[in-house]
Amino acid sequence: RECFLHYSKLIRNGYLDFRRCRIIELGAQTVHFHDPVFMRDFAESAGFSRTVADGFYADMPGAELHAMFGHEYACVDKDDLMGRVKPLDWDLNEHQCQPSYLGRYDMVTNFGTTEHLLNQTNAFRLMHELVRPWGAMVHVLPLARMNHGFFNYNPVLFQSLARANGYLQLALYLSQDLDYRRVQRLVPFDGHIGSGMEYVHSVMIKTSDSAFVNPS
Repeated sequence: RECFLHYSKLIRNGYLDFRRCRIIELGAQTVHFHDPVFMRDFAESAGFSRTVADGFYADMPGAELHAMFGHEYACVDKDDLMGRVKPLDWDLNEHQCQPSYLGRYDMVTNFGTTEHLLNQTNAFRLMHELVRPWGAMVHVLPLARMNHGFFNYNPVLFQSLARANGYLQLALYLSQDLDYRRVQRLVPFDGHIGSGMEYVHSVMIKTSDSAFVNPS
């Protein structure tokens, strides 16, 4: 549900028009919670009739969710969720952005994917290239203390990415475990990682068409 809070922030601040947008996800995502009222409230806040969300159900693939809102949608994964999606079969460790995909998307998401990759630079460069200027990059990733994937992340990474590439850091939060039964409290990062924090959330806006710069 925290992902929808990030979408709402982008919508409120004028960076994302959820009624007409192009979205690409790193990883074929699934909506793990079941809360029709929450989804109807979100739909209304995003400029839709509440009835748009009547088809929402638990474990809905991201492809179906975004089709429900009329979005152009793509995802990158080796897993097609048992035939429920048709992902782009790109190796995120090595794939180079093709000209037809450069700046194509209004939002690119990374909800627990890049920690499973060895080539971090290529993944973050690809996200930069896929999103249009003034489009959004949204990350929800494991924090430093988790034993999950090849890498965990500190908030300083996103601060450094923003500084090197001139991104607007619209949000940088920490949260505890992702409990799908309720909305997690998002704690703005203030330089201190409090006890029990397990995830870092970053929402960044690409402000120019400049080439990606690796932070140092």
